[in-house]
Amino acid sequence: MPAFLFSSFARLTDRLALLGFSGLCVAATLTTYEGAARYLGWPRLPGLTDILSLVMAVIIASSFPSGLIIQSNVTIRFLGKALPRSGYRLLEIFGNTVTLVFFTLVTWQFLLFVIDQHGRGASTRTIEVPVAPAWLLVTLVLAVTVPAQILVIARWVQAFRGKAEDPEH
Repeated sequence: MPAFLFSSFARLTDRLALLGFSGLCVAATLTTYEGAARYLGWPRLPGLTDILSLVMAVIIASSFPSGLIIQSNVTIRFLGKALPRSGYRLLEIFGNTVTLVFFTLVTWQFLLFVIDQHGRGASTRTIEVPVAPAWLLVTLVLAVTVPAQILVIARWVQAFRGKAEDPEH
């Protein structure tokens, strides 16, 4: 696997995470304003709770691809460290493959959820914004986790074959 492919994809996932973080900052600012408005009697932001309930899902999802590509997920490595290097690498390949299967299934279930929400015409309670577009965006962001995890596995396979050093985590 060419290094530029991995680094290009890592930059894409970093941009997604940055976009999500920026959205989180905007959401926090709006929430702070809403709290101050209640206390000070200022004009409120109607439907903010409805909008934030959808936006927060996108914000949270946007951090997953980057987290996977840099391998910041919670991992217990004491067993792998006790094994020979090849055993450790095989264990990493196995764990990352399980993670790939998990995110593939989660993405698939989100797609089914989006289809259901769209078919039912589901909307938010207060301002009745359709929810399917936001959940579709969440699903698309989650779909990025699949190639990200495939790239991580490919790097571990290269390390197992002796063609690369162990990927950083």
